[in-house]
Amino acid sequence: MKWQGEAFMKINVKERLKGAVTGYKTAFFNAPFAMILFGIIGVLSLVLNRRDLDNELSRSLERILWVCVLGVPLSVLADRIAYSFRKKDLSLLPWLATAVFLILYYFFGLPDFSMKPMTRLVGLFFVFLAAYILFQCEKWKIDHAKYTLYILQRLFFAGIYTLVLWGGIFFTFFAFSELMDMELWNRAYFDILIVVVCYITSAYFFYGLPKEKQDPAYEIPPFITTMLSYILIPVILAYTAILYLYFIRLLITFQWPEGILGHLVLWYGLVSAAVMFFLKPFAEDRKITRLFYGYFPYVILVPLVMMFISLGIRIRAYGFTEPRYFTVIAGAWVFLSMCLFLFNNRERVNRGVLAAFVILCFVSVMSPFSAYAVSVRSQNNRFRMLEEKYQFLSRIDTFNPDTMEDQDRMQVQSILWYFEQNHSLESLNLPKGTDKKALRSLFQVDTGPYDPSYRYINVTGIDTPVLDIQGYDYLLGMYAQEFTLESKSGVSYKAQIQKTDFVIQKEGSE
Repeated sequence: MKWQGEAFMKINVKERLKGAVTGYKTAFFNAPFAMILFGIIGVLSLVLNRRDLDNELSRSLERILWVCVLGVPLSVLADRIAYSFRKKDLSLLPWLATAVFLILYYFFGLPDFSMKPMTRLVGLFFVFLAAYILFQCEKWKIDHAKYTLYILQRLFFAGIYTLVLWGGIFFTFFAFSELMDMELWNRAYFDILIVVVCYITSAYFFYGLPKEKQDPAYEIPPFITTMLSYILIPVILAYTAILYLYFIRLLITFQWPEGILGHLVLWYGLVSAAVMFFLKPFAEDRKITRLFYGYFPYVILVPLVMMFISLGIRIRAYGFTEPRYFTVIAGAWVFLSMCLFLFNNRERVNRGVLAAFVILCFVSVMSPFSAYAVSVRSQNNRFRMLEEKYQFLSRIDTFNPDTMEDQDRMQVQSILWYFEQNHSLESLNLPKGTDKKALRSLFQVDTGPYDPSYRYINVTGIDTPVLDIQGYDYLLGMYAQEFTLESKSGVSYKAQIQKTDFVIQKEGSE
């Protein structure tokens, strides 16, 4: 019996290894380019985690990494399009278009890692993901909510799988290092997490994205239907009642909504639109879901109108910025989705909801009416109106900002701070020859828009202990023998350690 048990264990291990290899093969068949990209992402993440690279090389590797991240949903979409053209001469065209797009995006789409390039990358990521879901559902003639929920399930279980696997390895290594009194290499646990996500979890996720239709896999679990029907719907209705009470109060007090109301209604609207989206396949199965699906799009219109009024007041006072633009776009998607639920063909309504999401996301990050273009124009208009009121550009050297109204002075400073942080002063339409340095100094842009009298330095570090620096004026953490500092005014300082001295040089002089 002992010999038979050992044989069974050997066979079991062999079968498991064989199953793992088969799973990897299936994952590569389902999403070959995406698996390769995850492999590249893993290698680059491990290299960048060393933190001892040249700045220029590090930035180049980071750009490649982020382009690969963007390429994951795009490559899966291209693979499905190519697979549908496999019997035609056009099967290589999607791959060629994907490769060209990613190469061009590396050179032109990521000049740096500031707000504009990164939000654009995130927006395109969701555009490609939603476009993939839309394409698969149209190709297979399946419900968009079911397939979207299936993708979310795969992501959720992949996350659980990652936490369990990484947690097990983490505690094993931790126990070993503690019991044996041995220290692992720096950032070992993060390295392990990278390996798990990029080389194990990714295979698990793409294993579940077959190229052929599998009907049983796309049914909505009873747990989801119960949660939507008896938890989320009552919560949404209770929140709606609170909003209507607030609306009645506004009618009595004659005060228009503004401030935080817009954001509260926006998140409520996004959750409600998602519930309506996933509710569609079984909306007729229960009385509560049937009533909610049929009448809620009418009920939510009043809170949405309140939200747009609140946003309008804010934008009229302070103009568009990227966050306000994205808030308006998200609200527009919720409003359009509810209109589709009301008037569109109920059988294919979710197709319109997903298509609207793809179009609005693309417009908000890539079109001439993008968040960046609209925000820059809006802030330029505000700046021009304030400048026409006070004429400070024509007398920068003699103008005293204290002569301005406090609100106007803060607005000018806020606009300059906005361009400084999110774009550059080159995006501000100033007369030719304007001394930008003098303008920044005049309104104390370096100190921030909200408290010009207070200056601070924010220093962050990795694995940095808290030190008692009582009795000292400054504390500097030195991780290199020599480095260069550059101020916002363009002046460069060379700092180096010479034996026991800390030396700072400006243009060769100490």
